Amino acid sequence: DEVERIAADLARLRARAGVHAVFGNHDYRGRQEARIEAALPGVRFLRNASARIERGGSHVALVGIEDLEEGRVV
Repeated sequence: DEVERIAADLARLRARAGVHAVFGNHDYRGRQEARIEAALPGVRFLRNASARIERGGSHVALVGIEDLEEGRVV
């Protein structure tokens, strides 16, 4: 219920590789994942997905795995 209150603050986040997020266990309450994603259009949610970030010949993989009991990729 609080995503709208913090959406403007989160919209100001900037990162060279983009802004990424994963859902936490409380984000699944009420099955509002789609609403949360829609409220944060500049954020890439990693839902059973990964993002590879490379810098200077090195890389790191950001990985987001859905909760086995609560997660449902739509």
